[in-house]
Amino acid sequence: VLRENNVKATFFPIGRHIKSNANLAALIAGEGHEIGNHTYDHPNLKRQNKDSIRQQISRTSDLLNQRIQQEITLVRPPGGNYGPELEAVAAEMNMRVALWSVDPKDWEKNRTHKEIIANIKNHIGPGSIILLHEGKPETLKALPILINDLRQDGWEFVTVSELVGDRPASTTDRPSRGEKLPRICNRTALTSDSLI
Repeated sequence: VLRENNVKATFFPIGRHIKSNANLAALIAGEGHEIGNHTYDHPNLKRQNKDSIRQQISRTSDLLNQRIQQEITLVRPPGGNYGPELEAVAAEMNMRVALWSVDPKDWEKNRTHKEIIANIKNHIGPGSIILLHEGKPETLKALPILINDLRQDGWEFVTVSELVGDRPASTTDRPSRGEKLPRICNRTALTSDSLI
C-alpha cells in the first residue's frame, strides 16, 4: 500500500523478531522507509536500569546493522513508557527517543477501518506522528483510504526524521507545550510497530 501510494514511513521492529524475518528489514529499508529501534524484548523501559536499556537497544541495532545499510538513530519505547534512564542512554548512543501523537488504537481487536480513519482525522494536526501496526487487516484496509483523504486535505507524508529535522540527541521527539517542531506545516509521519 505504501509503495503504491509513494509514501515513506518509519518502522520500529522488535529485535527478537528480526532473526526469523531477516530479509524483511532489508526489504523495508530498500523501499526507502526509515527503520528505528523498538528494543529487543519489548519491555517496559520505566522498569529497566540503564544497563538493561542499553542492552535492549544495542542488541536490536546490531541485528539491524547486519541487515541494512541505514544508520539507526531513533528508538521508540514500548508503550511509550520511559524515564530519564532511556533519555540518557539514547543520548550516549546518539539516538533520539521517538513517540507518537496520534494512536488510532488499530491494535484493538474489534477496531474497524472506519474507526481507525475517523480517529486519525479527528486527532491529526501539524507535526503529528501517527502510530499504526503492521499486519492488522483493518489497518491495511484503512491505509489507502486514509492516505488519499489526508492528501486531499493537503497533508504530506514524511518519515519521523524528516518531520523533526536535526535536533539534539538528548531530546525526545514529542513537542512540549509551546515548542514548535521545525519545518512542519501540514506534514505528518506514519510509524509502524513492525512485526519483523
